[in-house]
Amino acid sequence: MDWDISEAYERYANAKPSVLENSRVRPEEQDFFDWLVEDKESREATKEMFANAGIKW
Repeated sequence: MDWDISEAYERYANAKPSVLENSRVRPEEQDFFDWLVEDKESREATKEMFANAGIKW
């Protein structure tokens, strides 16, 4: 699947800082999306982020 997330990135880049602060560090060998959905809090934040960008999760 070829996704164009440039619009979502622009909205994110121009948004006010989130109240969600993720202090976890992703290991270099771990896939980005696997890291995002590794725990429940991150899954919910990711789901909300994609929904706000108009992407069905």
